[in-house]
Amino acid sequence: MPFRKSIIFIILSSLLFCNSSQKDAKIGIAFLEEGKQFTAYRFFEKALENNKDEPLALYGKGKIFLRSSETVQIGRELIRKSLPKLPEKHFNDAIKALVHSHTLAKEYRESIALLQKQIEKKRESDLIYKNMVANYLILRKYEQGKRNLQKALDLYPTSIHIMQIAGIYESIVRKNKKEALKYFEAVSKIDSKNSENLLNLAIVHNEMRNYKESVNTLIALKSLSKPAKQIEIESWIKLISKKRWKKKIQIHI
Repeated sequence: MPFRKSIIFIILSSLLFCNSSQKDAKIGIAFLEEGKQFTAYRFFEKALENNKDEPLALYGKGKIFLRSSETVQIGRELIRKSLPKLPEKHFNDAIKALVHSHTLAKEYRESIALLQKQIEKKRESDLIYKNMVANYLILRKYEQGKRNLQKALDLYPTSIHIMQIAGIYESIVRKNKKEALKYFEAVSKIDSKNSENLLNLAIVHNEMRNYKESVNTLIALKSLSKPAKQIEIESWIKLISKKRWKKKIQIHI
């Protein structure tokens, strides 16, 4: 209850200097984050009645529409329309939602076009570059992936997102497991509970025949996972003891 009251206080405080459409949009976002999408939708509609171009309302309504295969295209259009004036706080989430939507449909070139457009508009970020490189790797366009990765490393040398995709690139493209290991271990020092990174770290240790390290990493991953995933991880640990675990590096977008 105290936590809920603090959220309400924060929301009310943020509304003091907003116009009516912004207020309704922010309330809608708060409900959406609580999983109450029908209530959120009503506030987004109310905001758009007052201002059909309210970016936060377009973004929120678009996220709701992305959840259904029948309205996914409308959702994409709404979020795209919101991007030019969408506050930085929600911009990366909006890009992530669009990229995820294209990934589910295996529309990797569309994702790249979207990301490239944001870079051209000077709204680049480490996540945008990570997703750009990941899409190129999936398409096996390794030279383009390499160019974007090098630029990302120059711009964001300490970003865990960039270090992760650099490790993936080293492992998949250059087959340099030692270099990949350096990147994944560097990420673990910054974020020891990063499940995506822990899995890739365990895979590389296994490929290098560092079986003990691989098992220890999987045990750490297991402690962070849901029960169903824990059972799967336990089966991986048993396979490592028999030197029969053949899992491939995971490219997450």
